[in-house]
Amino acid sequence: MKNILVINAGSSSLKFAVFPQPLLEDTVPIYRGQVDGIGERARILISNDLGERLLDALVDGVSTS
Repeated sequence: MKNILVINAGSSSLKFAVFPQPLLEDTVPIYRGQVDGIGERARILISNDLGERLLDALVDGVSTS
């Protein structure tokens, strides 16, 4: 089954949701999450459609310069 990935990118955060097909008016995402603190101390949160937190982690920054 194919899913739909929706991404909303801001200046220091990224939010996403994964929706199952077919996409109906009352369809809820099967996964959702966000990355906050981009450019500083980033943190990623991912939860499922039941609201259970699957991942809550700080992301180590890696400099490429």
